[in-house]
Amino acid sequence: MYLTWASSCDVRPYHGWVMAHDARTLRQTAVFNTSPDDNESGIWQADMAPAVDAEGDVYVVTGNGRFDVADGGRDYGDSMLKLHLNGVDLGVKDIGAKGEVDVYGRLTPPAGAEKR
Repeated sequence: MYLTWASSCDVRPYHGWVMAHDARTLRQTAVFNTSPDDNESGIWQADMAPAVDAEGDVYVVTGNGRFDVADGGRDYGDSMLKLHLNGVDLGVKDIGAKGEVDVYGRLTPPAGAEKR
């Protein structure tokens, strides 16, 4: 079972969070923070649950925040993420789209960051 959220009314500092829980015991098994070295990058999803595929990978979308993964960072602002749970590690398996939002609201991926 996965819980995702961001902030209440964009009150800073906030982060995007994904928490995995055992469905039988409700024990927390893993945590993923979308912006451990910055803030924002909230998981909005229009108040909907994340998508999960047949392999159990979880898909979430972040809004706002800085994207610096292409430069060796750990912050996933304005990105679509495919997360994979491996034991107690919930990590990014793939990035579907990412980048900074230009003045027209379009995603512009940073150079060299097409896929990880």
